[in-house]
Amino acid sequence: TRAFGIDAILGIGATAPSHTRNFLRGDEIKGDDIKILYEEFKKKWWKTVEDGSAVKVEAAQKAFLANIVFGARANVNKGLSKLECYKTLLVSVFSYWTLDKYYSNIVAMSDGDVSTDDDSGSGTNRNEDQYLQPHCAQIVAIMRLLGVDCAGTLSNHLAQIKTGEGKSVTLAGTSIILALTGYSVDCACYSEYLSARDYKGFLHLFNAFGVSQYIKYGTFNKLCEDVINSNGSVRLGVTQLIGGKSPAASGDFDIDTNTSQIQGYDQQEQQEMKERQLVLTNSKLNLSRQRILLIDEVDVFLNEDFYGSTYSPIAKLSDPSIAALMTYVWTNRTDISKLRFTSIESTGEYKKCLQRYPGWEELIKNTVKAMCRDVNSFDSVAYVVVDGAIGYKNQDAISFKTNYGFLTLFAYFKEKDNGRVGQNDLEKHLYIPLYCGSFSYSEVPHVYEYKMGVSGTLESLSDNERELLKKVYGINKMTYVPSVYGDNKRGFRGDHADDVQINSSAGHHIAIVEEIERRIKGDCGYKRAILVFFETKKMLDCFLKSDECAVYAHTAKVLTEETSVISKETVIQSAVSSGSITLLTREFGRGTDFICYDDVL
Repeated sequence: TRAFGIDAILGIGATAPSHTRNFLRGDEIKGDDIKILYEEFKKKWWKTVEDGSAVKVEAAQKAFLANIVFGARANVNKGLSKLECYKTLLVSVFSYWTLDKYYSNIVAMSDGDVSTDDDSGSGTNRNEDQYLQPHCAQIVAIMRLLGVDCAGTLSNHLAQIKTGEGKSVTLAGTSIILALTGYSVDCACYSEYLSARDYKGFLHLFNAFGVSQYIKYGTFNKLCEDVINSNGSVRLGVTQLIGGKSPAASGDFDIDTNTSQIQGYDQQEQQEMKERQLVLTNSKLNLSRQRILLIDEVDVFLNEDFYGSTYSPIAKLSDPSIAALMTYVWTNRTDISKLRFTSIESTGEYKKCLQRYPGWEELIKNTVKAMCRDVNSFDSVAYVVVDGAIGYKNQDAISFKTNYGFLTLFAYFKEKDNGRVGQNDLEKHLYIPLYCGSFSYSEVPHVYEYKMGVSGTLESLSDNERELLKKVYGINKMTYVPSVYGDNKRGFRGDHADDVQINSSAGHHIAIVEEIERRIKGDCGYKRAILVFFETKKMLDCFLKSDECAVYAHTAKVLTEETSVISKETVIQSAVSSGSITLLTREFGRGTDFICYDDVL
């Protein structure tokens, strides 16, 4: 990609018609200014990298990196203009990124002895190709998001970067610079797996520049929860209120981080609440920081699963009297007469609940009615059981925190009877779910000073979606970053039999197997890697269990939302080796980095 430099990015010297050119487009593009700014960045970045690569002793290398960080923080405190500050920090962040990787590679290749006389990386032999470096398209994208070409003025701004071409690097670099200049940054992604992967991948950089406490990565759901609970745990406050304990007058709910029990919540949930309380306490020291939202894949945020949906947190009210009442309903689920409210209200279980929660008779009454409604329809929402826990599909993963109220409760009762969950697993779910309100995902961006983001398919947004972004969120600036690989040479012909087939149900699996066999051989003399994507896990399982797939059943790798995080990494890494066949659900066709290290391929 090195040949596709700044001139190509800006379309300088292009001869193709303007509508087919693969160059930088967008609002208020100042090509001459961007070229000058990039060449200035490149010169300073290369000078720092050259100086740093001449350092051979490990202790001196660490000191060189520390000086980069010190210089970056010192420049922030010099009172420079935003423009100058962003420009110098851009050099510092990516010089550190490049040299840190370079030093690590030297250690790896020399078995820890970095004091070597080998001059292959120094002097006249040294060149840019030896180093991990940001592509000019990524740097230009960051410059645009930071307003470097507009005197350092931030704005609500979205940038298109094609899938697999550096969105993660762009978001991380932008986050560090914004955090260094006094902002708190939230990076929101649709996928828990991808969000965790990116955060882990750049955490060492966040720590190095001392900004990890100002940068958060998470799903839209997690982001929404953090916003809602910014002044204390809504769940715990509701639980304490009904249990007869008022929330603390300060607005923070009473979590004693020194005690070991918070009634109604298991140990992991208790620990999360205590950690959240500590985070909230620490965050009060940074209230002066303006907040910036960085969205990863903005079109996903606009679909019905997010923009048209609400976040509804649930508090847990648990007590032995509640557990006994729930057990009564499950035990008598087939006897309609015993599930009539007039029958239940005369039972000892019901009366004990009323005694335990005086003044909340209406809540208990409605709870009983809801349980009787759901006790025989708990399987209306598909779920999976893994290691004694019931989970529901959430994007490209299974969420074991998603709760469908009494549907989830009675699913645990059912699986307890089936022997798939234990008594302890069931007891954790013997609580009344208290709905703490519904919060619209679409309102969350309004708490941020600026809304920015990247997406691989910004051009695909409908006119209505573009209008919504402008009118509702004030996002009036768009940038379309060209591919780092130049013009797209993929040849997908939608009306060609080799690309699109319509098969009968009976012939569908046969067609897939024939396509695998045809594609894996190829015309190159070696076996290719095959990825087969299915719309749902059900369709994937149906194919895997079919007679047609029998020849691949024991060799094909499988990647679905139910695959564990560790196994996901293993499958993704091995999916691009010669001769491998991987079956995947559609969620992994977007945002997943299939990096090929196979020399044959």
